[in-house]
Amino acid sequence: MTLHTKVASTSREQFMQIVQEEFAKFESAERELRKNAKKDRVKELKLPEELGH
Repeated sequence: MTLHTKVASTSREQFMQIVQEEFAKFESAERELRKNAKKDRVKELKLPEELGH
């Protein structure tokens, strides 16, 4: 493997790792938003709180 190919490969691996980490953060935030929206909707509709979990 040439130096150029090795650097490109390493850069791509680093990039993909960063992308995966950022996507995991995004998914976590999205789950939290959906959870909060569901709780808000349950309160708005005056349903039992058990349905908001």
